[in-house]
Amino acid sequence: MARLKKFLLEHRKKTLLALLIVICVVASLLIWRRSTNVKKDVPPEVINIFSFDGTKRAERLRLFDSNGKIAFDFSCEMFCSLSQITAVWNIERPIKFPASRPNMNAMVSSIASLRAVRIIPLDKLAVEQYQRLLEEYGLDDAAKDTLTLEMTLRDGQGTYRLRLGKKTALDSFMYAMASGPGVNSKNVYIVPEIIARPFREKLDYWRNKEIF
Repeated sequence: MARLKKFLLEHRKKTLLALLIVICVVASLLIWRRSTNVKKDVPPEVINIFSFDGTKRAERLRLFDSNGKIAFDFSCEMFCSLSQITAVWNIERPIKFPASRPNMNAMVSSIASLRAVRIIPLDKLAVEQYQRLLEEYGLDDAAKDTLTLEMTLRDGQGTYRLRLGKKTALDSFMYAMASGPGVNSKNVYIVPEIIARPFREKLDYWRNKEIF
């Protein structure tokens, strides 16, 4: 009898342990399923802002300073597909001069592949709240430090703009808005701050220094 009781007790412990293991596995699966079940109305956290394909060809690229004036104006001469890294560019303003191909193509590539780490949709907000958030992000019309990049494509494929506002709480990111064919101009994007680098460069950076 004592052996039977001992056997039943050990068997009961093993049964309870196995049941606990099953419960833990099921709970883990439910948590994983909930975490991967993204709602349709929640924007993806990392997306390309501009959906350029291999057929897009650049014609003009302009950098506007914080006063809304053109700081640099570039024109693409040849091999202007956005998928190319050998495009030939010229400076049209502030002087006319061949542009640095590596530096220009690096900038164009960074624009074409620019991704947002977060999207803040503002299209359903009331006008007052919309304007208040734009002011908070440094993207309202009265903002003094806003920088704008504008790229016009060939063959009537449209003009795309990227407007950069304030830095976020993390200095390596900043607020931005974008416009152009297929782009929601009411969204605010959080993008890497490095996209603002071209605005910090001087004329010497953009000049072609190759010796023919």
